[in-house]
Amino acid sequence: MSVLRSVGAALPALLLSSAAAHAQWNGFCGNYQQVTSNAGACPTCTLMIADNPELQFYGVIANNGWEADLYWVDGNEGVAKGGGRWNDMAGAYEEQRFAVDMTRRGDRLFMQMTHYNPALGTPITAEYICRD
Repeated sequence: MSVLRSVGAALPALLLSSAAAHAQWNGFCGNYQQVTSNAGACPTCTLMIADNPELQFYGVIANNGWEADLYWVDGNEGVAKGGGRWNDMAGAYEEQRFAVDMTRRGDRLFMQMTHYNPALGTPITAEYICRD
């Protein structure tokens, strides 16, 4: 996640600066709370998303041990695809890479995460709600 690592400590500032941009365009919001997942209930699971409309890029950090770099699909700011990896706090998933698709509809975000290692099972699907 070279792009996310370069964002580093600037992520909170990016999230704050992107809040003003959301009044002008329909991209992803900055903070999401998980509502459902086929991997099990997780009422404390959240995502922070930093966006850059000019570059059509999103950086995602999940509080349960993964991060991803996403790019808009065909200029559609409500759909993003990319890839990521689980970090060392993710237990059996540690350092495993995955592809991820996200679609925003209203205040809801729908995610599908497909691991490159088939031994990790079926894709993980989850729904989030915007908390900004």
